[in-house]
Amino acid sequence: MHYFNYAGLSPTRAEAVEEIQAVSDEFRTLLFSQSGIAWYRKQVENCRQKVAQLLHANLGEGGDTLVFVPNATTAYRLTLSALELHRGDVVITSDQEHPSTLQALYSLKQRGIELIVIPASSEERFLTQLDDVCKERRTRLITLSHVGHIDGRMFPLQQVCEIAGRRHVILAIDGAQAVGHVPVDLGTHDVDFYFFSGHKWCAGPMGIGALLITRQYKERLARRESGLSVAGSAHECFDLGTQNIGLIAGLARACEMKQQELPAMGDLAGLRTLFRGCLSRMSDVEIVEWDGPHAPGILSFQVPKAGFDATRIAEYLNVKYDIAIKPLSYPQPAQLLRVSWSFSTEVQDILFLAEKLDEALEFHTAR
Repeated sequence: MHYFNYAGLSPTRAEAVEEIQAVSDEFRTLLFSQSGIAWYRKQVENCRQKVAQLLHANLGEGGDTLVFVPNATTAYRLTLSALELHRGDVVITSDQEHPSTLQALYSLKQRGIELIVIPASSEERFLTQLDDVCKERRTRLITLSHVGHIDGRMFPLQQVCEIAGRRHVILAIDGAQAVGHVPVDLGTHDVDFYFFSGHKWCAGPMGIGALLITRQYKERLARRESGLSVAGSAHECFDLGTQNIGLIAGLARACEMKQQELPAMGDLAGLRTLFRGCLSRMSDVEIVEWDGPHAPGILSFQVPKAGFDATRIAEYLNVKYDIAIKPLSYPQPAQLLRVSWSFSTEVQDILFLAEKLDEALEFHTAR
């Protein structure tokens, strides 16, 4: 298969699969005997440390807390439930968020919580509007993607953190498209929650991800006399109980290897430039992007022309040429095609995609 949907699901790397099998086999010899329980806990803690290293998180005494979750959606819903938002609170997000995120946010409106969606068409205008809303309204939460899933636009996390800190607003960041794709240094960013799924850019197994609850958020709770004043207590609030230790170990191994590869991920920008040039020569194709930076492994486009159906184009390429790309029908009413690649993608793969895509667009939009 000619695969161009790494932003949706990366193939699990062989080393992670081997780690899953090895750890699972060892656990079967112990199960939950007394020695097995101690072994399980040690494994979980070792895995936490490995994942935290990729995020540059501090899990030391009184530091951040990292818990394992099935995926980013679960992490996000856990975060929202922990915040205990009330009627009259304001939550701010962008128009670039994942549908599962927006679904959870729209359900808050039924409880009298106001949701404000800020368009992210320009980096400067987005930051200005964000600051203005936080200043004028009783904003409780800012919730954004680090890297947008629609077209890979990178939100200015440092400036967002500064606004949240200045306005005393809780900040939750969806890192599903960032971790393993671009550098993430949570030691220099004052976020309260950061979460991601392991099956995207980390090339880890499906069914496992991580949620980081930072020292900053725990200190907020301690000041509110909620009792969450030590690192261990956070696990009681967010941990999901006994989990698949094999998957956790597989994620840790994938993150460990990704940390070594991350400096070279920027090289993917060359493929983005190449594909962007190919698209610019195609009739009626419009590249979807903003005036800020973009992650190197994603590019999306649309064709504002009658007859353009993103799903039909994707199906044509898949059936005829075994090419996998991602059609997106959000944000409405636009239809987009998202292309994403990784280390295994070569220049000739991009050129082959461009050639067959041009054929598909000509065939389907001419009717």
